[in-house]
Amino acid sequence: MNGLHVLLIEDNDVDAERVQRLFRRSRVQHELMHVENAQAGLDVLDGPFTPDKALPDIILLDLNLPGLNGLEFLEILRNSEHTASLPVCILSSSNWHSDVDRATALGITKYFVKPISGKDIDQLSTLLGRPDSFALPAKMTRRAPSG
Repeated sequence: MNGLHVLLIEDNDVDAERVQRLFRRSRVQHELMHVENAQAGLDVLDGPFTPDKALPDIILLDLNLPGLNGLEFLEILRNSEHTASLPVCILSSSNWHSDVDRATALGITKYFVKPISGKDIDQLSTLLGRPDSFALPAKMTRRAPSG
């Protein structure tokens, strides 16, 4: 496996560095692209796509972002034909039931509450090491980007 293309949307430098450390320690090499806000994430996902620029295999998303927040980003993602089925893991300091419920309703793969613990890192490492374990909602399937 050549690794996964991962998009990290995180505005906190310390939290972004934690995720980057996880990637450096991973046995599987992944390509990590880090952006600091949801609008920059949408810009990354806005084609055209080529063999050199493809959709990410998974998105790691903070909810508490400046401007467009993570849940708003997730709604836009799910309403776009070419990104609706992308797996998303939430990495957020929010453990409010309303945030967890709303993110779950929008078809996330996993919700992690920061700071990430050793157990969380193991789960995330397992997800990233096994892309077949991405649990997409039943109504969604992976599809190639159009255009």
